[in-house]
Amino acid sequence: MKLMPQHQSRTLKAGTKMTLKTLLTAALTLLLTQTALAGVKIEHWVSPTGTRVYFVESRVLPMLDVQVDFAAGSMFDPAGKSSLAALTRSTLDLGAGRRDETAIAEELADIGARLGGGADTDRASVALRTLSTQDKREPALDILRAVLHQPHFDAAILEREKARTIAGL
Repeated sequence: MKLMPQHQSRTLKAGTKMTLKTLLTAALTLLLTQTALAGVKIEHWVSPTGTRVYFVESRVLPMLDVQVDFAAGSMFDPAGKSSLAALTRSTLDLGAGRRDETAIAEELADIGARLGGGADTDRASVALRTLSTQDKREPALDILRAVLHQPHFDAAILEREKARTIAGL
């Protein structure tokens, strides 16, 4: 049996401790990474009318974000009416229900909410961001409902926005 000098024995023990420490650190890091990768819980369901709903709840911020996407992008523009989807989307929230565009803007400003959206190739969207307290949430959702169900598409506003779009080219 061959004996190792004492200094080599200490080096071997130190190396073993270092390896064990490295392995434990790696295992802990892997465990924490897997927990982080678990991510956000996304609930999904289909409403009775066939609408697909994706819901993510977070109680970290008192905020409500709603986005409604629908098939209405530029690929649906009729021949000779390029940008119709974008123009339609840009006028969607410029008057709805009992509100004109000024009333919508003022009511949203009063409650600190934001209404927006956009149109791209295959879809259009309307998005709302508001505080989640009932006194802010309910008026904001009422405006969103009106925009989605009762847009005015006022002829004068449509012409104004059409002129803006053309001037922007």
